[in-house]
Amino acid sequence: MKAFVVLKPGVEPSVTLCNELISLAKSCLAPYKPPREVEFVESLHKTLTGKIKRKELLSRENQKDL
Repeated sequence: MKAFVVLKPGVEPSVTLCNELISLAKSCLAPYKPPREVEFVESLHKTLTGKIKRKELLSRENQKDL
């Protein structure tokens, strides 16, 4: 499982931040749910109702594998 994270202005992505996010998820979620990877993105595409377009994230990941 992979988490896509949009950072607030002024926050820089780093390995330390990635590890902190994963450890926070491990403490709050069931053992099988925490992400194994974190990817920092500029923005997440949303529908008109505000839901995240997960199909776009999935297609972007599939294109990286090719």
